[in-house]
Amino acid sequence: MRGTTSPEAAAFFGPRLAATTGEGSRCGPRATGATGAVRAEWLVLRTPKGLVMAAEDDGRRAGVTVSGRAGDLLMLMKRRMPMTEAAVDVQGDTRLLEHWLENVLA
Repeated sequence: MRGTTSPEAAAFFGPRLAATTGEGSRCGPRATGATGAVRAEWLVLRTPKGLVMAAEDDGRRAGVTVSGRAGDLLMLMKRRMPMTEAAVDVQGDTRLLEHWLENVLA
């Protein structure tokens, strides 16, 4: 998740990453079953300048949350499995998640 918000992201992800800019909509992936010091929840904000990782104590809510085991989230986020077949739970505006999937790793 951090990779999509780094200054070098466009070089890795390609020009379609620019389509993820926006006015504050938020995507919140959450890995279930994580233990210990493993970060299991992220909040990525769409801003006019690109994607930004929110601070852990930001207090904002995601427009869409996608939850599942880390491996299942990875399969979905890397587009190895369609959203309709992935073993994940999607809550909220699925159009935001579809937009993310179409442009981050297209």
